[in-house]
Amino acid sequence: SLTMSDIRNGAVSNVRISPIGDSSIPGGLNYTDVVGEAQTGDTTSITLDNGDLQTDAAKYQGQFIFITGGAGIGQYGVIDTYTPGTKVATIVKHTDGTAGWDRISSNYAVATELNLTTRYKIEPRLVFDAPDSGTRAWGRAIIENSRISGVNIYDPGSGYVSPPAITITDN
Repeated sequence: SLTMSDIRNGAVSNVRISPIGDSSIPGGLNYTDVVGEAQTGDTTSITLDNGDLQTDAAKYQGQFIFITGGAGIGQYGVIDTYTPGTKVATIVKHTDGTAGWDRISSNYAVATELNLTTRYKIEPRLVFDAPDSGTRAWGRAIIENSRISGVNIYDPGSGYVSPPAITITDN
């Protein structure tokens, strides 16, 4: 299970992977960790690697996709729909659920065209509960050997008075 170990100044400062008290492995097992090279894409979709073997349309839905290299580097989103036959995934923003990509930072622009240079990673989506007043924290799971070994905090949020719960989407 994922638990907060520290809230500082109303923000999430650390996430700890802790055992749940039974024989299960801390961090779970068999989380999605898929990398590939896009065929094409635009401001609301991406055509995944032709070699992608996923045949279950629901498997990728709700998970994060990050552009890690080439055209579109620095943008990310949530896979809204996936069609295995065409390899097309439609993307919605993590921040507000509207069609399109978010950016890791303002240093990156959202590419209008993705191409064969575009590299991506599909991984579990983490959603931190929102505070009563303030901004929601967000971060990415660190996947090692198909399990969550840690969390990178991208935005610590604000207004937390107690550790928020974290929902993991990995179909």
